[in-house]
Amino acid sequence: MIRDQAHWLYENYVQRMTTKEWKQVLLNEDDTIIFKGRLWRLKARSLGYGVVEVRKHHLISEEKDSI
Repeated sequence: MIRDQAHWLYENYVQRMTTKEWKQVLLNEDDTIIFKGRLWRLKARSLGYGVVEVRKHHLISEEKDSI
């Protein structure tokens, strides 16, 4: 599994992975998780040189922002 298990343990956990691994997460549709009973989306930010930083964001708050 590419996603680190710490995403389910710590709310502010940040994982670094290669862009190749991140693309695989997206292609497998593994970019959403349930943490503490809430739906979260994983989002990546490029750090350059083929590395991304992956964090959790509330999926519900994103829907409210888009309305």
